[in-house]
Amino acid sequence: MKDLLTLMARIDAADAGFGSLTEAIDTTTPGGRMMMQVVGAFAEVEREMIRERR
Repeated sequence: MKDLLTLMARIDAADAGFGSLTEAIDTTTPGGRMMMQVVGAFAEVEREMIRERR
């Protein structure tokens, strides 16, 4: 999640935004920024679950 937040901050600092072509994510809007964080949180949980199974 830290890497995702860092990447989002770098994109924002460049006065740019991220828009996904396959998901409804556009970081130029408040809802899009929230969705990006939710997706990142789910990815982190999935990674932890995979680690626990090993």
